[in-house]
Amino acid sequence: MRGQDAELLKEYFLTEQERDPPFMFKIDADHECKLKRCFWSDSVCRRAYRCLGDVVVFNTTYNTNQYGMIFAPLGFLQGFNHCIWESERPEEFERKWASIIEKANLHDNEWLKSIFELRSRWVPAYVNHVFSAGMSSSQRAESSHAFFKRYISKKNLLMDFILRFNKALAHQRHEDLSTDRVDINEKPVLKLALEMEKQMAKIYTRKIFYKFQDELWHSLVTVPQIVSENYTHKMYTVQSCPNGGVPRFWEIAYDKVLDYVSCSCKKFESEGIPHRHILAFLRLFGDIPLLNQYNENVD
Repeated sequence: MRGQDAELLKEYFLTEQERDPPFMFKIDADHECKLKRCFWSDSVCRRAYRCLGDVVVFNTTYNTNQYGMIFAPLGFLQGFNHCIWESERPEEFERKWASIIEKANLHDNEWLKSIFELRSRWVPAYVNHVFSAGMSSSQRAESSHAFFKRYISKKNLLMDFILRFNKALAHQRHEDLSTDRVDINEKPVLKLALEMEKQMAKIYTRKIFYKFQDELWHSLVTVPQIVSENYTHKMYTVQSCPNGGVPRFWEIAYDKVLDYVSCSCKKFESEGIPHRHILAFLRLFGDIPLLNQYNENVD
């Protein structure tokens, strides 16, 4: 490869590989043998991926060095934001999208046409049945930008960038260890003394438990109403008026044969935490532990 910075980078990677055998890297050069892109991962990162790789967010919106190379650690008007993030079903998204396009007279906007054609790949309403740990790429991008901005900038040379990135990574790993220590040694505070709250306090990390506890708290004012029943299923609806606005309805389906319950909001499927709608349904059966479907994969 051409360029002193690129050669130093390659030598650094080779040295790290000798020190840490699981360390891996890949460098691509262009037709002039100039560095085009690179990827690296040490043993800690690879081990973390094996344990926590259910969801990986890849973001390429952060420029970090003076060569303008992209480091992979969107913006819409308020109406588009609401349409994208508040729609729970594809038909709801498409209806809101069409309304915005009509009101703003954006029928001829080619970029909007192109991203609408790809809606099934990026709009939550189309993919909320897929587990994403409640994360979005833009959400993670904002968090990553704020964190790495404290350590690196566009003025950094490659090796300067690597050293600064390693410092940031070391700080992040130290914070993770501190959080793990708290999870191990401190018990979360229980508010409701319900069996499912006690149950999940033993399983979840403190951060996830308090999210679950908030859902459990809101389930106390959520009342499912049965709408139909046959030999195999029971159907319920729940109603909510966010901030006193227009009422919204969700459907809860209980499969008697499989002893399985699901909600049209798909919060459990996408976030992995039982949502207030399903928790309210389970509470109809009394003070019981959570069904296996909600705790068998949390480890």
